[in-house]
Amino acid sequence: MHGHPLRPLLCLVLLAACVAAQAGDDDAKGTYALFFGAPGGTVTVPAPGIADDCPAITVELRFKSLAKLPGSTPVVARWAAGAKDPDRGTFSLSVGPGEVTFDLWSAAGKLKTIRAHASCKDGAWHHVAAVWDGKEATVYLDGKRTGGEKLQGFGPLASSKLPLVIGASPDPKKRPKGCFEGFLSDVAIWNVARDADAIAASAKAPLAGNEAGLAAFFPLREHASASTVKSLVGAACEGELTPALARVGWCRTPWWFEERPDRPWVHLFAYDLSADPGVGRASRRILVGNESHGEPGVLWQDESTHKVHVTWVDASLESCRTVDLGGMEGGTLAAGTADPKGNLYYLMIESRARGGDDDASLRASLYLAAADGKPLRETALDTSKEKVNMIGYAGRWSGSMAVSKGTGCMILPRQMHRSQDGLQHQSAIAASFGPDLSGFQVIGPTSSHSFGNLLTVNSTGEFIGLDLGDNFPRGLHLHRLSRGSLESSVIFTYKTAHSMDPGNGYPAYPEISGKGRTFYKWSNDNETYTELGGVVETKSSYEVVFATDRSPDGKVLDCSRIGVAGEPRDLAMLKVVKEFGRGGDSTQVDDSLMSGLPRGSTSESGGYFNFVGKWVPQRITGVQWLTHHAVGEAAHAPQPVRRKDGSLLILWEKSGPGGESLWATTVDESGKKPAESVDLGIELRLVPEGVPLRVADRVFTLALDGSGGTRLCFVRDE
Repeated sequence: MHGHPLRPLLCLVLLAACVAAQAGDDDAKGTYALFFGAPGGTVTVPAPGIADDCPAITVELRFKSLAKLPGSTPVVARWAAGAKDPDRGTFSLSVGPGEVTFDLWSAAGKLKTIRAHASCKDGAWHHVAAVWDGKEATVYLDGKRTGGEKLQGFGPLASSKLPLVIGASPDPKKRPKGCFEGFLSDVAIWNVARDADAIAASAKAPLAGNEAGLAAFFPLREHASASTVKSLVGAACEGELTPALARVGWCRTPWWFEERPDRPWVHLFAYDLSADPGVGRASRRILVGNESHGEPGVLWQDESTHKVHVTWVDASLESCRTVDLGGMEGGTLAAGTADPKGNLYYLMIESRARGGDDDASLRASLYLAAADGKPLRETALDTSKEKVNMIGYAGRWSGSMAVSKGTGCMILPRQMHRSQDGLQHQSAIAASFGPDLSGFQVIGPTSSHSFGNLLTVNSTGEFIGLDLGDNFPRGLHLHRLSRGSLESSVIFTYKTAHSMDPGNGYPAYPEISGKGRTFYKWSNDNETYTELGGVVETKSSYEVVFATDRSPDGKVLDCSRIGVAGEPRDLAMLKVVKEFGRGGDSTQVDDSLMSGLPRGSTSESGGYFNFVGKWVPQRITGVQWLTHHAVGEAAHAPQPVRRKDGSLLILWEKSGPGGESLWATTVDESGKKPAESVDLGIELRLVPEGVPLRVADRVFTLALDGSGGTRLCFVRDE
């Protein structure tokens, strides 16, 4: 039997195309896609290279919707904004609930609409193609013909000078309620009619960009955010993004050519606040909101000038503005928040070097300013030994602040005046104040040192706080605060580094000694081996999220594992009863503090010898481990968000041998079924101990890029 002489050559061509496509896929992995959801936006291409009088045309694209389509929405069009415009355009391709629509405008001034059935799964990539060959219009979905119509005598398509528009309709009156909530990619315009085999091939493999008849091709895949996109065909073919789309439209999502393209995912968007006017190099950043205007913002202090500012981002996400605020000259921004009207409350503390015998009070003042920066009030705090009791504030410390129902509250770590033992101890206090800064009142101590703290507000307007105490008692503290009361419990505790010096004759601690190290039965450990996440309220409990060290065999309280390189740090969650005050300052956490013990949760007992050699027993219970990291892997800066569907979304950083990246974990409403953790492939660092901010259907948090620039990140939650 004789073979066809062209088959070997055809096989080589197909093999080369497959190799090129694979190389393109590999290069595209890890790129950002372009999301066209609310507030909407377009890519405008002034010179798309479409032939005059269009004897034939093919339009192709891929889309992935994240929500039910609200109505027929144009996604690629060369179409007039108004029906009376002399240049009506050429075509419009729309997607909607259960259909794809292809509109054509002929040179003779005739309009024809082709409607084709299309059943599309939300969250999955689909390939759409529409073809006009001069006699027939045909629509394809995922490589298969879904509709068409013969149009005898319709004639060539109209010539047009209008731009090609990718995204929402250029006519606001024609947009359906809501927007197309999804991604578009691989937008291709052809000056030829492609046949069914070619369309089927395009649905399975990416275009190379050099195919005959291809007028414009926009993959819409970028390695970084961009305000313009270039066609792979035609040197002058370039598209410009509208401001909001350029700022926040680029987002990581699984591509259609990747393994498991429909795998669980969390879409994290980011607004770059580093550009002027915006958040510059800041020594402190605090997320705030102006609920009345639907605006998120950042209260921040410039690290070089020490001036305090607030940067507001408008609700459309198109622009931001920075407002200068008053404050203590050269002082440190210690804490801040905003009320629903955007009025800003913030605390500044004097910055100065102290001598060894210096026991003088630091100056501290509370400030109140309007959202536009207008000063409203300033109150100096009494930092004497009898009141706030503060001589030092620096280093690892930061404060937290919140307002609710006309009351402000804060947690403030500080170094205190010299006590009777001659030492200047460290401790954190809680304090409250009125809406006009009057009635400042110290409520009481929260923990020693407070190496990490945060404040939020529960459904009844009470303040709920978390902080990390290194001693007296040693553990993660949960607080309920009001204008005149403080209720606290230790809900988790951690290992302790014992001294390797006998000190005042303390005995050796052989049970944890070994490998050339001898520990003694006393300690003065300022480390907590734990990072705060947040606290989220449910109907019956508070879900507390944090990251903490855990040995490879699952131990938290193993005091022999101090200074061990690559100790795993895992993501953990507790479900604490709402009436948690019964636990007090005991480091032996009782089961009764937990709102049920989830299946697979763990308990562990241990203890340590404190500063004076006294044994302090410890116990943890009810811990639900959300990760199981190997040596060298660690979770950092977790931030939990309660979604409208009741589930808990946790954003967190993961570090390890493979590098650093943001990850996401979702826990169902019961808190018992954590979903698969997702590597978002984004190299951002979350600003720790921040409380995520909900503004309408977006939940915001703060992150830093590799150069220290500030990103206002958000997830959509409708």
